[in-house]
Amino acid sequence: MRKLICAIAAACLLTLGASAQTVQSSGKAFLSWDPIPTPNIVAVKIYYGTSAGGESASVTVTQPPPLTTLPTTGEVDNLLNGVKYFFYATVVQQQPDGSLLESLPSDEVSVTMPWPAPPAITNLKITNAVPK
Repeated sequence: MRKLICAIAAACLLTLGASAQTVQSSGKAFLSWDPIPTPNIVAVKIYYGTSAGGESASVTVTQPPPLTTLPTTGEVDNLLNGVKYFFYATVVQQQPDGSLLESLPSDEVSVTMPWPAPPAITNLKITNAVPK
């Protein structure tokens, strides 16, 4: 796991980790981070892509208000098996005037999505046995 000090109204330590699971023809990455009590958190955004520093898509992790701590897990699905993905996360905090402020990004983590295991042979039978 990697750590980063992120800048929002109160300094916070965000630890981001990634693991992968194969789901049929596409994969899913599960990400987690340490809970951090920070006021007015409305979301965590997970950015991802196939090149380091080139994250081009994002998912938003939210929980019903009021949030007093960050959500601690998120997932990204529809990832191609055999492809390496890079991820980072940010915290979104609501300001007193109602505007939203996004933190600096966490350190980047990566995972190569595993290929699915081939199907197991079922109903194996001996059809003949010949002595030598």
